[in-house]
Amino acid sequence: MHPAHPVGSTYSPANNDERWRYVYDYMGRHVEKHHEQYVVSGGSGSWVTQARTRSLYDGWNMIAELKVESSGDPTFLRKYTWGLDVSGLNGNAGVAGLHGAGGIGGLLACHDVSMSTAQTHAYCYDGNGNVGQTVDITIPGGSYSSTPTLTATYEYDPYGNRVNTPGGGELDQPFRFSTKYFDVQTAMYYYGYRYYLPGIGRWGNYDPLDLHDPPSVTSPTQGRAVSAKIDALGPNLLRYGAFRNSPAVVKDPLGLEDCQQCGVDVTSQVDALLLDVSLQLNRLPWGVAHDLCNYGMWNPASGWDIHDFYQLGKCKPAYVSLFANRCCGTGSYIGTVTYRGKCIWAVYLNYLLWGKMHRLCNARFQNDYMCEWQFGGMDSNGEWAVWVHRNTTAHASGGPRCGPPDSAGRVAATRAGFSGDPDQLLTHPSCAPCSAQLNGPLYGQVGGNTIVHDPTGGAESAPRRDSGRRPRW
Repeated sequence: MHPAHPVGSTYSPANNDERWRYVYDYMGRHVEKHHEQYVVSGGSGSWVTQARTRSLYDGWNMIAELKVESSGDPTFLRKYTWGLDVSGLNGNAGVAGLHGAGGIGGLLACHDVSMSTAQTHAYCYDGNGNVGQTVDITIPGGSYSSTPTLTATYEYDPYGNRVNTPGGGELDQPFRFSTKYFDVQTAMYYYGYRYYLPGIGRWGNYDPLDLHDPPSVTSPTQGRAVSAKIDALGPNLLRYGAFRNSPAVVKDPLGLEDCQQCGVDVTSQVDALLLDVSLQLNRLPWGVAHDLCNYGMWNPASGWDIHDFYQLGKCKPAYVSLFANRCCGTGSYIGTVTYRGKCIWAVYLNYLLWGKMHRLCNARFQNDYMCEWQFGGMDSNGEWAVWVHRNTTAHASGGPRCGPPDSAGRVAATRAGFSGDPDQLLTHPSCAPCSAQLNGPLYGQVGGNTIVHDPTGGAESAPRRDSGRRPRW
């Protein structure tokens, strides 16, 4: 290793000095490590490669390490199998549940082929997703052992420093605290966007956001939305501080600010959309409005949706990105939005329109025999509509979901839409509201027609919807 020397000074390597070089891809993922040694021969020296490893990824989850030879194809050293991380284990059982928490607690096994006999080791965790033990589950011949052998045990202090002494013959594997890659040469954990130094409980560099929108000396949060709770800790901790100084409680999946915030604020768009629905339904001729009410009642799977919330609830990537920003609606909070200062699952909030339409249709057609029979049976809580026509199992099945599958939140939102009382909405229990605003309008779908609120009066944003239809009434 290089001895320490002052910044800005020059240093001439000596014979047998070592160094490690790191290579990153376009996403900033660590993809290669080069171990080199300085060799002096005949009065001159040069750096000679001793070993070179390459890493392969699925998103931010490392799935393989390979040995790169000076000639020939790379050969595998280790292969990693991933399952649901802590976000998936907490209810996000879709594809996003593999990556929603940056893989924390989601590494299932390591297949190590670097030894003379290949071995497969399973990972065991504590409640925070830290690797606690590895267990050899293979026996000669490639099958799995019914009496697995403990091959490594890890114990940590709150900041991720290992406090137990490695046992003799311990398995050489890199994933430890927060299921993150521990780089032995630098004694740092690789979180993806940054390296974490457990010895001092700090990040080694700025949050990447500061490279694009740096905080000023007088106002650390100028130009961006950062929660007051983090800002109160000061600019130094904002840039370098890790886990809000509470690593036993707070997780940070990828080395970004752990804002733990809900998706972006949609209050103005939701309120404007509900007002537009009310105004436009009242302006329609009796027969057209009557058909729309009937259509929504008897075709609940295709009518009376806030289109964007419906798609977000299905984890459509374009809509996940739409309701998230650098600090809000990411990780385990994918699928949430902020409404009137509350954090709410979008699959719940979608039912505001369902309840609102029942109220509007009931009010306009209560004296009509046909509609009185259809709408008059709904009580003021709006539960009838959900339990009869929005059966959760039927409506939410098919493909991944970003949000819980229960009916309670849907019933509460229907009740809130029917009564006009948002206090009846069920909120996310551990998610702080986001101060960032949704950029652009929301789309509501009523009876197969699309209604949009656009305060600027401009054209629709094409990527916002799956359908190419224009709003029409």
